[in-house]
Amino acid sequence: MATVYLAIQDNFQRKVALKVMAPALAQDDNFSERFLREARIVSNLVHPNIVTVHDVGIKNGHHYLSMEYIEGDALNKRLPELSGEQLIRIVKEIAKALDYAGGRGYVHRDVKPDNIMLHEQDGRAILMDFGIARAAECTTNMTRTGTALGTPHYMSPEQARGQAIDHRSDLYSLGVLFYYLMTGEVPFDGDSAIAIGIKHVSAPLPKLPGALHCYQGVIDKLLAKTPTKRYQSGRELVTVISAIDSKPINRWQQQRQQGKATVVNQRQPTPPHEPIPVESLSASNPKLPKSESLTIPREDLAERQRQTSRGIGAKVALLAVTVLLIGGGWLIYNDPAISQKMSQKIRAWQQQSLADELPRETTPAEVPSATTPEVPAISNAEQLRQHLAQADTLSQQLDQQPDRLTELVPQLLQHYRDALALQAYNRQANRGIAALQQQALAAAEGALAEKDLTTASQLLVNIPAWFPESTNPARLQKLQQQLEETLTRAEQIDRLLTQAQTQFANDRLLQPKGDNALGSYRAVLAIEANNPDALAGLGNIVRRYNELAVAAKNQGRVEKALTYINKGLQIDDNNLPLKNLQRQLIGQQQTDLQIQLLIDTALELEQQQQWFSRSAGEPSAAQSYLSILTIDASHPQAKAGLERLVQRVQQSVEQAIAAGDYQRASAALAGALQTLPNDRLLVDLQNRSEAIKPALQQLVISGSEIDDTTLATNRFSADRTLHIAFSYRNLAAATTVVQAILLDGSRQVQIAAVPVVVSGRDGSTRFRIDRPVEGFAPGGYHLDLLLAENVILSQAFTIAK
Repeated sequence: MATVYLAIQDNFQRKVALKVMAPALAQDDNFSERFLREARIVSNLVHPNIVTVHDVGIKNGHHYLSMEYIEGDALNKRLPELSGEQLIRIVKEIAKALDYAGGRGYVHRDVKPDNIMLHEQDGRAILMDFGIARAAECTTNMTRTGTALGTPHYMSPEQARGQAIDHRSDLYSLGVLFYYLMTGEVPFDGDSAIAIGIKHVSAPLPKLPGALHCYQGVIDKLLAKTPTKRYQSGRELVTVISAIDSKPINRWQQQRQQGKATVVNQRQPTPPHEPIPVESLSASNPKLPKSESLTIPREDLAERQRQTSRGIGAKVALLAVTVLLIGGGWLIYNDPAISQKMSQKIRAWQQQSLADELPRETTPAEVPSATTPEVPAISNAEQLRQHLAQADTLSQQLDQQPDRLTELVPQLLQHYRDALALQAYNRQANRGIAALQQQALAAAEGALAEKDLTTASQLLVNIPAWFPESTNPARLQKLQQQLEETLTRAEQIDRLLTQAQTQFANDRLLQPKGDNALGSYRAVLAIEANNPDALAGLGNIVRRYNELAVAAKNQGRVEKALTYINKGLQIDDNNLPLKNLQRQLIGQQQTDLQIQLLIDTALELEQQQQWFSRSAGEPSAAQSYLSILTIDASHPQAKAGLERLVQRVQQSVEQAIAAGDYQRASAALAGALQTLPNDRLLVDLQNRSEAIKPALQQLVISGSEIDDTTLATNRFSADRTLHIAFSYRNLAAATTVVQAILLDGSRQVQIAAVPVVVSGRDGSTRFRIDRPVEGFAPGGYHLDLLLAENVILSQAFTIAK
């Protein structure tokens, strides 16, 4: 019930299809929520064979949906001129679209020729009109007060029964479409929507003509009555039909044109995709405005007129309701009592209607039972019992697995609220909702107590949405305030830690007063007593004083070394390295003991594989051996220890080079060379690693085409295309894929990822990154070039206004 306009979107000056819902729908209090929910479904589906949604909203009481404008024709219009190859391709592309939507939990519910467009430029099939689509796992009744549920000729058996459906229902509809594209007719037809639905549920599938018999196996599996016997995904179907030969379809089309083919059904029905506008019924149903596009199949209208001519007015009224319930636009009444009475009347009328349609000499008793199946209606009491039973099951799961609270609470609430829709004052449902609210609040409190701010934030965002009718807003507000205070403290801690790192890097350890690393770390500990970063920072200060003391001692400045040691011991009076050094300085006669302590420390660090320092002030076995050699330059154990460490680094680097992990090789060499920069073996290893490792260099980024005269710059103008060039060397394979990742200035958002294939061991290449619609906004960006998931080259740049 909507009107679609061709419009121009002002901010982009582009054509869009503007779908405006009928004003009458806004009278339903729940319509806006359902409409926006359905629009979000389509906005989450970005696929070349699915129409793109640009915007959704409400303006002056009108609900609208702005979609991609497809320049092309509907499938029905182009069908007579399409070849077998094109028909197979269309089915394959729609299968890909359904696989993509189904993989994200969405069901289209109305796959038919009317909802497929063929793009004018490349001929690809585009699936349209997700207006009645919804999440397959969604249990909310999204079909109240006049929402269309599908087209009878293309409905799956489970959809016709009103049962829960999933993505396999769409594959059934695609099977009907495939049958129709090949033969020109739908597999099941009838004089009424009811008769068509019954055939979908129970009638055997008609056989394809002999010329098309090779496709019977695919059609049989697509149109299986039971979903488990169908193809289980669009991807599976794509694999099957990709191997199909389209030539039999071409031969069948030629035979039909020459009048040699035998048509499956001799009747020539009005195509099921050509509906009668609702204006034809406006006189009998003035509540439906003529401007709305609700449609009823011609055969349903014909049935209504036939019954009217027989003079059974009461049945005409019931037929009108039945057509709305089971035909091209179902209307489900929200009042349970009315719905129950109406269902009983409709079932009685259906049985009588089927009897009236039999030949006059045939009695209803002679009709085979298989032609008049009846799906018993579920009473309100039974529905209520089912919802409460399912809620009990989920509640038990939540008790056993409290970590699934975020997943299970929405499901539980849905069952409780569906139960309340059937019985407004149901005690079990009301108590269940109240208990869930308390449980969610308690979980948020627990997360805050454990300083799990991510979980706490998620819960405190979800709770108001889960329980808009909250009975304990004060508790929720208190938790939100507590979270805000905790986040504020976290920000203060981050600021102090950053400040302390700067002070430490500049050797402002204890001085000057009010601007030193020790004061900043202690300020952090005053906010959070056991903050690990602050405690580690104090340890770094102690280690720094150890380094300063060692340096002073080696220079012969004993008093200065003792001053550094005393400052370090003020922070950590049990620090072993400082105490050891203190003893060395106090008693030069205890040199042998001092050397033995250093050897013990070196062996322990060596056992822990702390061979060389990875950062300033970090203890290492190599540093301990060097300290010994500063006391006794010919100490054999210290020399042997250093040689052993160099050999271990050599072995580690050679293994990394053999595995092609040059990043690990460089990291292993960096610490060793920092400690032993003049070691011949380490220097040779570094030179060999640098000479053979793959390298990317000379990166140039521009907003225009790049040639040999283009200079590298970090600031330029760009519209919708970035031009990029770089050179490479030492690539192992004949062809190598370099991954180019474009990020925003904060490196938080990935804008584009482009694989770049380069050939040969050495050379240069150029490529581009396009954003044809959005373009590149002014601001900062980062471009990373990766080999084997390792960032080899990175550059920051700015796009000017």
